[in-house]
Amino acid sequence: MPNNDKEVLSNVKVINKLDPVCQMPTSKHLKDTLTYDGKLYGFCSSNCKEEFKANPKNFIK
Repeated sequence: MPNNDKEVLSNVKVINKLDPVCQMPTSKHLKDTLTYDGKLYGFCSSNCKEEFKANPKNFIK
């Protein structure tokens, strides 16, 4: 997925409605994705994605 924080991704189905790191709605702010444990997660920025990637268990409920 693109790492461009300026472009909102569309037509991408992620399992989370909110960015797991900052809690922004992914429906309006989806800019990056990451597959973790076989599930596609969406993020508002590459920064949130990297923070999640460093320790996903801190953000998964």
